[in-house]
Amino acid sequence: MRLALHGPDERPALIAGEPRVWYCEAAVGHPRSTARALLQSILGDGLGMAPRIEFEAGRPPRVDATWQGLVLFLSLSYAGTRALVGVCPGRPIGVDITPVEPVPGMASLARLYLGPAAEATLAAAAESCRAQVFAGLWAELEARGKCLGLGLEEWSPVHAGRLGDPSLRLSSSEWCGHAVAVATLTAARTPCLRSPPAG
Repeated sequence: MRLALHGPDERPALIAGEPRVWYCEAAVGHPRSTARALLQSILGDGLGMAPRIEFEAGRPPRVDATWQGLVLFLSLSYAGTRALVGVCPGRPIGVDITPVEPVPGMASLARLYLGPAAEATLAAAAESCRAQVFAGLWAELEARGKCLGLGLEEWSPVHAGRLGDPSLRLSSSEWCGHAVAVATLTAARTPCLRSPPAG
């Protein structure tokens, strides 16, 4: 499914169970503070108040307010000076942004983390397209893991089974030379206790 990305000044209406994803960019350096300020603004506009957002290393952000009685699930991702901010009322969300650029050892990384099917897809891609294919596959892997509260692990049939959860819905896009992926669950439930890094 194709994903709609929103600019920092856009405020689309929040809808229960529907992901909303914004992009932003820092003028210089890491975009963490830019993305956090955007998230605060989004939630402030959507809730009509300035909620307290908790940022903890290794976990997605959490907010101390609800929207129409629903938990607001949040996700952030960073790449260079660019970032994504994801919000979904009532359902877990995971977002990822991955630069489309040659990565040393792409085939080895695909074998180690993405699994045999992705490795074969990458090998079958034309040389000129491999960086784009790899970035798309990697962004999907990260978004799935974040949505489910799973950290990055080496590929195994068990881990692949978890990431292939049939209740997971995946959307993808491209923005400014980056692959973007967003995963949400089609039914409300709590992700695993382990959470991946917010970036």
